[in-house]
Amino acid sequence: MGDRRIKPLFPGSPRRLVIRVANAAYNLACYQSQLGALEGAWRWLGYAMDKADPKEIKLKALDDPHLEPLWRRIGELGDK
Repeated sequence: MGDRRIKPLFPGSPRRLVIRVANAAYNLACYQSQLGALEGAWRWLGYAMDKADPKEIKLKALDDPHLEPLWRRIGELGDK
C-alpha cells in the first residue's frame, strides 16, 4: 500500500524551525527598511528578536547596512 505516514512540513527540530522563522522575520525587516517602511521594519525586527536570541539579532542588525535607518533606535534598546 505504500508509506502513509505524515511527513513533517519542516523537517528537523522545532528549534530549527524557530530559527528559520526568526531569519525570515529579520529579512522582512531588511526589505521593509529598504522600502522606507520603517515602522514595519521595526515590527519585523522585534518579531525576530522575540523568536531568537535578542542580543544576537541586535548585533547583526547594527552591522547590517540594510537596517541603517533603524540603527539609532536599535542602539537605544540597551542589553535586551
